[in-house]
Amino acid sequence: MQTMTLQKRLDETESRLKQRKYNVDEAEKERRSRDRSEIGRSIITLFVSSVLIVLIAIVVMAWADFTTWKEASEKLIALLSSVVLPVVTLVIGYYFGTEQQSGSG
Repeated sequence: MQTMTLQKRLDETESRLKQRKYNVDEAEKERRSRDRSEIGRSIITLFVSSVLIVLIAIVVMAWADFTTWKEASEKLIALLSSVVLPVVTLVIGYYFGTEQQSGSG
């Protein structure tokens, strides 16, 4: 009789342990997902902000009738496309790629 009780308690303990391990794993997946979302939002915000700043700078230079505004705007757009855009693509690609590899995507 006592053996059944011990076995039952052991089974219940194992069941609770498995449930807690599952809960911890799910919480870890959720945390990673939140981290990825936050990083993705930050990168996209950086990119959109950069585009807006470049556009505002071009408009201000055109409005103020700078003689070299065309050259300056070309340099700003080149900077945007050669520096910011690759960083955005790299970071977002990395995080979405690791999310799909881990099976949570």
